[in-house]
Amino acid sequence: MSSVRIVDYPRDIQDDQLPPITSPPSISPPPMVVTTPPAIKEDQMIKTPVLPSISRPTTSEEATRSKTSSKRPKTPKIETPRTPEPPKIPKPTSGRSRTPKTAPQKDQKKTGRARWTALAKGDTSLGEEWISTIVMAVCGINGQLSTHSLFSKIKNAGYRVFDDVRLQPLLERVMKGDQTRGSIYFNLKKEFPVDWLRELPSSCIEVIWKTVMGQSTIKEFKRLTQDMRIMFEKVGDNTAGGLMPMGGNASHWGVSLCTVDGQRWDHGDSKVPRTMQSCMAVLNYALAVTEMGSDHVHQFVGKEATPDGQVNAIRLDKNNLPHNAIIQAGAMAITSLFLEKEPSLPATFDYMMAKYSELAGDEPLKFNNTIYLADKSQSDRKLSIAYFMKEHNVFPAQIRLKDVVELYFQLNSVELTCEQGSIIAATIANGGVCPVTGRRILSTGAVQNTLSVMHLHGMYGYSGEWMFEVGIPAKSCSSGLIMMVVPGIMGMCVYSPNLDEHGNSVRGVDFLMRMGRRYALHYLDNQTTGGSKENILRRTEGKESEEQVIMNVLFAAAHGDMILLHRYNELGMDLGVADYDGRTALHLACSTDNIDVARFLLEECGDGVDISALDRWNRTPLDDAMKFGSEELANLLRQRGGLEGPGLITVS
Repeated sequence: MSSVRIVDYPRDIQDDQLPPITSPPSISPPPMVVTTPPAIKEDQMIKTPVLPSISRPTTSEEATRSKTSSKRPKTPKIETPRTPEPPKIPKPTSGRSRTPKTAPQKDQKKTGRARWTALAKGDTSLGEEWISTIVMAVCGINGQLSTHSLFSKIKNAGYRVFDDVRLQPLLERVMKGDQTRGSIYFNLKKEFPVDWLRELPSSCIEVIWKTVMGQSTIKEFKRLTQDMRIMFEKVGDNTAGGLMPMGGNASHWGVSLCTVDGQRWDHGDSKVPRTMQSCMAVLNYALAVTEMGSDHVHQFVGKEATPDGQVNAIRLDKNNLPHNAIIQAGAMAITSLFLEKEPSLPATFDYMMAKYSELAGDEPLKFNNTIYLADKSQSDRKLSIAYFMKEHNVFPAQIRLKDVVELYFQLNSVELTCEQGSIIAATIANGGVCPVTGRRILSTGAVQNTLSVMHLHGMYGYSGEWMFEVGIPAKSCSSGLIMMVVPGIMGMCVYSPNLDEHGNSVRGVDFLMRMGRRYALHYLDNQTTGGSKENILRRTEGKESEEQVIMNVLFAAAHGDMILLHRYNELGMDLGVADYDGRTALHLACSTDNIDVARFLLEECGDGVDISALDRWNRTPLDDAMKFGSEELANLLRQRGGLEGPGLITVS
């Protein structure tokens, strides 16, 4: 068969200007049906009408008839005289592949997007909107939940998947997907349906939401920890300090941080345990005020700084009381109050250990018997202080002095790591609610008193200069630990046994001073520095819009997130805010039968929450409680004067 030559004419030539084409004499006109011989291939028949040997021009009638015949199977199609254009090649684009997406990929992506959209449409509650946003951030193109992506985001935000109690349901759910119960790292490569995201508790969803939306206390957590690591290395070269406590190692140097959201970071020897020594005085005072009240406690201790900054002075104030709760005399007085409550020494010690553990996020604490025996063998001055206080009737009646001193030495010898110390400091920073477990351990009044006494005498004789330079409540002890509290933001704990003349850790003070110079830690920084320091830590001041606050408050009320509600209340935020539909936190608490949230809003927030607020459907919280069958909530609202609305109205 002869070769075929196709001539490509310029595209701007009109059809009537094209030269005629001829057809071979052996080929019948197009109207005729051509029967394909068995020996002739189909591709040869298609090429036959465009052979260059065509001599007779095609008439318009034949062209019309050829269109009709082209619908018949296996009939060669007669094209118009114009040669078909070659397929266009897409122009290359910088940074993208030339190969277009295939149809299956597009369909797969549409299916994945449609899946989470349909899930969101199933329930229009606020919680579903949060879940839909989470799915958008971590959902693969096939509509499955990418656990690797989710866990990576959580880790980068500063949360610990394996240690955070709130995230354990997520971890258990991921492990359940592997029937072989293999390595978690193998499971992270898998994807799971997003449906089981709804099965997670609200505390877990809250952590995931804050991670995805960047709503954690410290948004730029990674940058902050990178800066702290650089400062840590620089401070490590500081070997000054001539005092070394018993059991101390000059090479030990550790730092830990925990925010009120539970973001955590540790570096160095943060897991090395050291005895709490006088740090326990701060915890004992906070627990005593929480359990016994400030008025009762301050019948036995004062509220003043010692005249010369000494912690072991044998003297009392003008009222014959220890000057404050964290010097040695004050710590003994506070210790005696717990023995007044429970005279049994072993039972009181076990109780105090359990409370310390709760403050540290249920972390188990240890007891150092060696330090206990060493302190007890050098107890002459402490015994002198105790007998001097007994002479002036400082201790409660019916208290045995021997038990007071014994319990004091025992509590001094309880060991604490930097990690545990940072959680305790974060609990105080969070208004008494442990950020790891979510349980309230201390009352808000106790936290306020504790921060005040830490301001007053937390750094021994260096307390005045500390307040000028750093301006953040802190408590140091003779073992080399320093706990620092940034109210509403975070707690920190540093450890290095090299001590200065005041009994404070040399490296710890150096590191925290560098932090104070770099970041706006001082409680007066916002008024005095004029923006000269980085404000990376102050997320809650001026960074949350009104819409974000409303959304967070309503979500917390709907899902029973007492931690967030307590925090907003302590920051002075209005918990009676309403969304565009007039729905308040009390409305949502009644709709979801969250009686604890309702009690908190009514008892703690006072007049800030309108008990009979009307939404745009003229419904009150009492109407919602009755509609959703919560009789207990309805009775509570009626007892406090809650009213029913005028009735459901239709809003166009």
